[in-house]
Amino acid sequence: FTTSITNQLRRGNLSEGEMLKKVDTKIESLEQDIERANLPEEDQVDYYDKDYIDEMKLYGRTVRERRVKEESEALEKEKFKELCNERVMLWEYQNRGKKKSPAEAEEEALLSRPLRYVSDSSSAADSRRVACSVGNECHLCD
Repeated sequence: FTTSITNQLRRGNLSEGEMLKKVDTKIESLEQDIERANLPEEDQVDYYDKDYIDEMKLYGRTVRERRVKEESEALEKEKFKELCNERVMLWEYQNRGKKKSPAEAEEEALLSRPLRYVSDSSSAADSRRVACSVGNECHLCD
């Protein structure tokens, strides 16, 4: 603070009267800060704006609630993944001795293959029925 005032005084930007006013205001603000620091705690609470204090408490509460919510969502996601893994393991265990028949394997391969779009839909439907190896039981051709 003092170096900035002396620099302004040297440059001629600040007159001596203005410099004394700035120094006086700075001294007064420092004295007020010292008085506030020496006040008992209950008087300091009255000094501060109670709305600001309430707002800061609300902000702190909101941050804590969001952190708890985030942690609970992460925990819920982890539990869901574990539940899905357990279900897959149970399904694999229950179907461990079962083999698919060739017709079931072919139907699954047919249902899981990518679709190809042809511009003429009538010829595509006819060619699909002719080329389908499953026959009349095909779910896609019906």
